[in-house]
Amino acid sequence: MSGKPISLACLNSFLVPVLFNRSFSLIHAPGIESQKERAERIASLIKSKDISLLQEMYGSQASILQNEISSTHQYPDRLNASNFPLIGNVLNTFKFWMARSGGLWYSFDKSFTKLFDKSYQFSGTKPESPKGIQAFLLDLNSRWPESFLLIFNVYIETQDEGGKWQQIQEIFKFVNDVLLDLKSFSGSEYLNSTPLDKFSFEKCGILLCGDFNVLSNSQLYDSMHLLFGIRDLYKEFITRNKTTEVLTFDSEKNPLATSLESENGRIDYIFALDSFLLEGQEHNFLKLEVEDFQISIQESGMELSSHWPLEALIVPSEKKEEVKPNQGDELYLVEKQKIIERKSGSISDFQDAIEGNEEISNQVEEVIGTPPSRSQINPFNQEEC
Repeated sequence: MSGKPISLACLNSFLVPVLFNRSFSLIHAPGIESQKERAERIASLIKSKDISLLQEMYGSQASILQNEISSTHQYPDRLNASNFPLIGNVLNTFKFWMARSGGLWYSFDKSFTKLFDKSYQFSGTKPESPKGIQAFLLDLNSRWPESFLLIFNVYIETQDEGGKWQQIQEIFKFVNDVLLDLKSFSGSEYLNSTPLDKFSFEKCGILLCGDFNVLSNSQLYDSMHLLFGIRDLYKEFITRNKTTEVLTFDSEKNPLATSLESENGRIDYIFALDSFLLEGQEHNFLKLEVEDFQISIQESGMELSSHWPLEALIVPSEKKEEVKPNQGDELYLVEKQKIIERKSGSISDFQDAIEGNEEISNQVEEVIGTPPSRSQINPFNQEEC
């Protein structure tokens, strides 16, 4: 299968309403007072892309984005921003909060058709700046014949490793539930009226994108990688092109990045999901690759956000690889099922499953290095990133 590339941008926008600031020191942090100018630059980026995903978007300056792209792109109907002068940002902040958006927002080119939309806020998330995950399904027939793209937009809290692992498990459960919705789409309350008469998992590519607040060189990253079976498209791109890794959050190069937000590192991702075990059956999806992938660094004074944006050209792969469960994976799959049933509260059980299965450990070591041991990931570590 072939298709023209789809341009995608992913960015933690750092458009923080004053009402939601977590500390008085953040109110006067670099970038907070220049949100209008930054929003205009972010809007220009969004307009140039087929699909854009934003995190830390709670309604502030939403009307600027909306007005810039409304003629060419669509965005969530329930997050339609007000243009009222003076009080517009306050009204939009309240509207986004009531919509339980989780600080997440997206847009897509009007040549695509949205068929599905669903959101989830993490349990125990901070009420003043709630975070979560959203999913939306696009019909890409205008670009990729008879093909679909399911995107999960993610925003994980900055917190201790145990808290992050809990939210990663909630993401895994949400992905499972969304795929169940699509498997039985006729009865799903979240599907639009457009019939999915030609929909199938084999024709659908899946991406998990966003601000995960998980460092790319951490053991938690490795565990997340193994749990989902995801591919890090940026890592694949720089490996193939023999280029060095660029950090997405870098306080040494980006004056808007502060220690109040996160630790320096690559913490924003575009992952591809090639298969998923659903109700005991492995389902294969349309494999996706990137023609180009840049972490874009702006010149001084023109920064878009405290994070550098991810910009990628996504294409369907020419290679078709059917993934089948391996023999001897029973313990590992049991732990995945526990996460789906919300019966696994810590990372230790999952680590036991990894360490107890030599075949899985060998596979992980080939792909991402030595698998993490539970002693290396302390779920009770209280040190924040």
